[in-house]
Amino acid sequence: MDTTTYLIVLALVGLLFLPQLIAQLRARALQGRPAPDISHLIDQRQREYGNIMLYFFSPACGPCRAMTPVIDELAQRHGNVIVVDVMQSSELAGRFGVMGTPTTVLVRDGKIQKMLMGKQSAGRLEALLG
Repeated sequence: MDTTTYLIVLALVGLLFLPQLIAQLRARALQGRPAPDISHLIDQRQREYGNIMLYFFSPACGPCRAMTPVIDELAQRHGNVIVVDVMQSSELAGRFGVMGTPTTVLVRDGKIQKMLMGKQSAGRLEALLG
C-alpha cells in the first residue's frame, strides 16, 4: 500500500469514530451541570433517594434490547430507575444531550453526575446506584 492509500484509509477510519468521540466529549462536558427538570417523571418516594438513574433507549436498538432486561431488574430492586423511550420522549432526550442509545444518566442532587453511552454491565450500573 502506498502512502496516499494508507492516508485515505486512515482518514476513513477516523471519520467512522469521529461521531462517537464527539458524543463522548459532549457527555463529559455535561457532567456536573444542572440536570433538566424531571420532576414530572418522579414521585415523592423517588425524590427521597437523592439520585435518579435515567435509561434512554430505543426499541429498534440492538444493544438496548440486550441491556433493557438488566435495567428492568435494577428498576425492580431500586426505586430510582426511570426508563425513557427516546421515540416517545425525544424532547427530554434532547435536553439531556442524548445523541445515541443506550445512554444512562445518573442525576444526583439535581446535577448530572455521570453520563454513560453504550451497553453497560449490571455491575457498573449497580455501582452507580450505590
